[in-house]
Amino acid sequence: MKSVRSFSLLTFLLFSGVVALSIAIYSANNEVKETRALMKKYSDEMGYITTEDDAGSKLHVRRLGGYPQMSFGFRYQLPKKRTYTMRIGSGVIDPDTGFPPTLSRREISNDESQGTLIISLQKMPTRLGTTWTVQAIDGNVLGTKTCDDANEFTWLQTYLAAFPIGDGVGNFIQPFPTASAMIRHQAVQTYEPDEVVVLFKKSEFHPSAVASLSPEQIKNRRTVMIWLEPIAPESKSQISSDMIVD
Repeated sequence: MKSVRSFSLLTFLLFSGVVALSIAIYSANNEVKETRALMKKYSDEMGYITTEDDAGSKLHVRRLGGYPQMSFGFRYQLPKKRTYTMRIGSGVIDPDTGFPPTLSRREISNDESQGTLIISLQKMPTRLGTTWTVQAIDGNVLGTKTCDDANEFTWLQTYLAAFPIGDGVGNFIQPFPTASAMIRHQAVQTYEPDEVVVLFKKSEFHPSAVASLSPEQIKNRRTVMIWLEPIAPESKSQISSDMIVD
């Protein structure tokens, strides 16, 4: 009686094919994981914002590190079809509004995926002498405003110079207190579309000095602030791409 073969050539080929396919799938999965890890690493280094907000209904902001003192970098993702006014203010905060007088403002609009906003406060020589200049770059659009007051922000520079950079107070890049950490970026922050978002705020007096100051000094302390105000869709204004003064 002829016995039935338990292991034929066809079975061997099928088995080999399954093994090879399994190895290929396993290898591909590992490559996908490695690629995703690399993409996340590069995205983090570039400050790219990754969110689960598929509807694009909220405002996302990420502070970028590595910029020099008195300079700021932000990556933002605006809610779909929404426009904001970016304001830079300096002076005594209005108790009714909670904001200092506006030095400059410009419209921020982004119908694509994400935008990058770079803001620089710097002393520059002009025909009127050395004065303060505010620069803001939104994407590839540059806006520049020279402050009328030649001493604008001088109080802030003096305030910062009074503290060592190492303690995170004298350094504008506060989320990154060490040199090695400055290459990283602050975590993504999420806001509702109608919120007013303060990107940066620094008051004239260090918190540790507040207890020794008079109520009048506290009331009149100066603050520099950068913030975003939402513009209602039905009342969208046309603000020049160059920064203007209120």
